Order: sequence, then C-alpha cells, then structure tokens
Amino acid sequence: MQSSRTSMFSKHMRYRYIYRYTCVLFIVFSSLWIIFHCNNNCQRILSNDESFGTYEIPNIVHFITGQGDASESILDQFGPHLGYRRLERASGEFHLINYLVLLSARQQIKPKQIYLHYSFEPTGYWWLKAKQDRQLNLTLVKIPPITSIYNHPLHHHAHRSDIARLETLDKYGGIYLDLDVLVLKSFSKLISNSYQVEAIFAWEDKQYNTICNAVIIAPIHSKFLRRIYQSYQSFNSSCWACHSVFLTGQLANIYQNEVYVLPSKAFFTPSWSHIGELYLYNKYNFKNNYACHLWNSYIGKEFLHNLTITSILKPTRMTTFIRMIHHAVGKEKLNTIAREFS
Repeated sequence: MQSSRTSMFSKHMRYRYIYRYTCVLFIVFSSLWIIFHCNNNCQRILSNDESFGTYEIPNIVHFITGQGDASESILDQFGPHLGYRRLERASGEFHLINYLVLLSARQQIKPKQIYLHYSFEPTGYWWLKAKQDRQLNLTLVKIPPITSIYNHPLHHHAHRSDIARLETLDKYGGIYLDLDVLVLKSFSKLISNSYQVEAIFAWEDKQYNTICNAVIIAPIHSKFLRRIYQSYQSFNSSCWACHSVFLTGQLANIYQNEVYVLPSKAFFTPSWSHIGELYLYNKYNFKNNYACHLWNSYIGKEFLHNLTITSILKPTRMTTFIRMIHHAVGKEKLNTIAREFS
C-alpha cells in the first residue's frame, strides 16, 4: 500500500511540472488569440435574446452528468490528455460521493431548487437513491447531447459538460457545481453579488492565472460567460483545460470589471498538487472554504469511486476529507443513509 501511494504521488509530481510548462506556453498563445479574436465587440451567440440580464443571481444550483463520450478509438486519436495520460470515458455509474455532494449543496446552500441536467441517465444504487430522496428534491432535466461547438467535435464528456454549464447558466443563472465539489458553507454572501459582476469564479492557481470552472456563479445572460463560450471558436479537443481553465483566466485578466475571482481557498484548496492534505492527513482547516473540489479526474479511482458509507462513519483513520463529509452532510443524515443501505 505504501509503495503504491508513493508511486501515485510521483505521478502527481510529474503532472505538476508538465502543468507548469503548459501554463506558460498557453498564456502566450491565448493572449494573442484574445487580442485578435475576442475584443469588446465580440458577438453574443448563446441565445436569440441579445439583451443582458441584471446582476441578480438566483439561489438555484445546477449539476451536470451523463454527457457521454466518443468511442475509444476516437478518444485515442483526438481525446484530451492529462500529462501523458489520456482521460478516460465516463463509466455511467453514479457514485456515493456524487450523492453526498448533492446532499451537501442542499444542506449548506439551501437553494430554492437543485437541477441535475443529463443527456444519458446514470446507473447504480446511488442514482436511484438520489432520485428518490425527498429531502434532496432534485429536478431532473434531460438535455440533447452536445457533440460539437462551432463545428468543432466534442469527443469527451468533460468538454461536453464545459459547454453544457455555460448554456445552462446563460438560460437560468445561479450556481454551477461539478459533482465532485463538496459544499462546506452557505453561498448567500456570494449570490448577493455585492461585487456587481457578470460572473464569480476562484483562482485554481493565481501564479499561472488559471481559473477552474468546477464552480461558477453567475446571473442570467452573463456577458463574461458568453465571452468564454465564443472563445470555443478556437477549440482543440486534444487539450483538456485550454479553454475551461487557461483561457478563462486570461479573459478574467482582460475583462476585470465583468468578473470577480476569489482566492483559491474559496473552492480549490487543498489543491490537486497537495492531495495528501485532503486524503491522507487530518490537519487542514477548512473554515475559509465555501466548498472543496475533490479532484476526481486526478484521484477518483484511488479515493472516491470505492468510498463506502461505513468507511465514512467508521474510518480506520480520520482525514480532512472524511471530516469535511461529516461537516457538509451531517452525522444524522449519514446514519440514516447507513440504516437504509444495510
């Protein structure tokens, strides 16, 4: 076990160095792209409604799942890579951690409604449990598969979800969360939008001007989100985070009056490069986190997909991750889930 974890962390370090060099190169090229293609006269293309909305952000939460993938052969040729590893297809199974994330949003944000948008319905016990949970009270929204953007094919579910969240927020406004973002406290201060901006994000890494789109807060018809959407005219399917992370950070630096970017600690610490603070140790103080991104794309197989309700309630070793779940969902609800599962 110790050797496998050492190997895993050595891989994470390789990703870290590759990521840094990629950041530098992408910042140069994306800056040139913005200068020539995305100035203040960018057309708005998300809907026929050319008007912009107000700064009011509705207290509703959106999740997206079941976007599907192209075939393995297509992904091998054109799919996105993380470091030297090609990103895998989605399994279609809804995991316990996904259910707990939904519950954390209901418990901490207390939204008027939680929408779960999907094209292909997930499977598994926890999917049925989520649909049937009256306290959770999901509103399921089936959407057409999104397989291209500006005539560029979208082969991977992550890229399809990147587009789906922009279209969803343009239509409804509200809070978008990835299904591996555990909510730790109320978002009321954020959705009050005292900043009077078109979108609220957090830095993934301020040093490299990267913004993660796992959490997006925006009013309806956000001008800034429409700028991101239009940037997909230059989309490259082999680059996982070029638009969703790197280019978004560049746009935020240019259109600073349209967006408010929170510190990384709002949603993204512990970071993927310090994953041990989350899953191996129990020292991290998350009082300043609104939420915590659990980095499923990096370590889902090692720490998330095999999670059980027993390992949460009776852990062999307490970690920051387990402590966060206890806080976000509540011991009473966790015990109820355990009784119903047994």
